[in-house]
Amino acid sequence: MPRSQFSFGHKAIPVLSPTLFVKIPQEATHALIRLVTTTMVTNLDTDASVTKGYVFQEERGIANAAVNYFSKRSDLKPMLYSTEEMEKATDSFNEILVLGNWKGRQGTVYKGMLSDGSIMAIKKSNRVGEDQVGRFINEVLFLSQINHRNIVRLLGGCLEHEVPLLVYEFVSNGTLSYHLRNEKHVPKLSWENRLRTAGEVAGALAYLQSCASMAIYHRDIKSDNILLDENYRAVVSDLGLSSYSGWRHFGYLDPRYFRSGQFTDKSDVYPFGVVLAELLTGRGAISSSSSDEGLVFHFKASMKRNRLFEVLDTLVVDEGLEEEILAVAKLAQRCLNMIAKKRPVMKEVAAILDQLRRIRAKSAYYFHRSSRAILLISESACSYTNNTINEGS
Repeated sequence: MPRSQFSFGHKAIPVLSPTLFVKIPQEATHALIRLVTTTMVTNLDTDASVTKGYVFQEERGIANAAVNYFSKRSDLKPMLYSTEEMEKATDSFNEILVLGNWKGRQGTVYKGMLSDGSIMAIKKSNRVGEDQVGRFINEVLFLSQINHRNIVRLLGGCLEHEVPLLVYEFVSNGTLSYHLRNEKHVPKLSWENRLRTAGEVAGALAYLQSCASMAIYHRDIKSDNILLDENYRAVVSDLGLSSYSGWRHFGYLDPRYFRSGQFTDKSDVYPFGVVLAELLTGRGAISSSSSDEGLVFHFKASMKRNRLFEVLDTLVVDEGLEEEILAVAKLAQRCLNMIAKKRPVMKEVAAILDQLRRIRAKSAYYFHRSSRAILLISESACSYTNNTINEGS
């Protein structure tokens, strides 16, 4: 299957690979746009010019035909939901059902329950435009075909509502950010689970960049977009509509992308490095203090001064092996390199973390005997000697 580059953040509707996507009939797309957009028309008469707003209800029949087009395609997996189903599932989008931090600039995510009792997460976009409707259609087609246990599963969408709605699997245990901040009644995330989370997220990003049929960039990696289920399986979320606005969180923003506006395979590596630093320190990417330089600054400074263990989460120090912690810290440092070409690719990052997890999975006796093996992994992955970090920044 031919590979082509695809990113959700482009202004124009992307050109889609015919081997993976279908060409949506123009009349179907236009019907959907007319359905969800309130069109202002000017009614001119002999006396005056009167501007009136109309919603073209007569287009609903055409839109239903478009819905039928999608539902009849056997190769299109997502399920199409009606507005009535979505409103019933969310109690008319009741604010009580908003999930955690999932109310922001791009949209709001609600916990919903269908008539059969199944639970889902329903993402409602904050705004709609012609280009966004087209992207929404393509996104439903595209995301439904991604199959990875560590990427949130798209169940379908609603094409009838006034703004786009996407329906995802419900991941029950909250965000990584929530667990790392040690909110009330939430036990601290163990070092073993932190290492597992890092490895699973890296594997998911590597899959998107190199194992899927197209090179895909997430563009908004952060601890709020990493979910954990009841078994602490990590699930990468928000792969899609969040990227349309161009909004990025500055604590995670790749400096190179900020300067050039060019997104590459190394642009997702930088924010992943920030997530690694969060896993190690338990701190958020951005400090609540306006005078604080933020996590990346303090993490890098601690590495350069050989004072890493002063900024680590006490749980990490208590549960992790020193050489193991250093290996992850040095990997994070590489990901945070200001020079993008010196950062590792996600496939390499995933491989290093997988090696560390395999070593840790051995018995406690073997694990402690394997300190040297961990150190060798760290040294082979990084060009550091004598605890001196030489970064091109």
